[in-house]
Amino acid sequence: MPPQMFLLLVVGLIAFAVAYMVMSRKSFKRELLKQQQQKEMINKITLIEDNLSSLEKRVTNVETIVTDTKFEENSGREAINLKSELIELKSIIKNLQK
Repeated sequence: MPPQMFLLLVVGLIAFAVAYMVMSRKSFKRELLKQQQQKEMINKITLIEDNLSSLEKRVTNVETIVTDTKFEENSGREAINLKSELIELKSIIKNLQK
């Protein structure tokens, strides 16, 4: 094998190795970016779930107050307004959960 061919072969192998390393590094960076984005999405979903849970708890508390017969007897008009508000809040929660 002539020295020029051997040198060309070595240069080709080095070029291939460098290209492979660059592609591997880019792939690694893309995968790392995907993982970071997934973590951010999970954090956002967790925050939304926590907010929904808190909202559901508040709605349950309001529902307990609104459906109390003493409350309805003393302030019927406010109870009706709060009941319609409560129905709307429940609808919002159901839509968010979908």
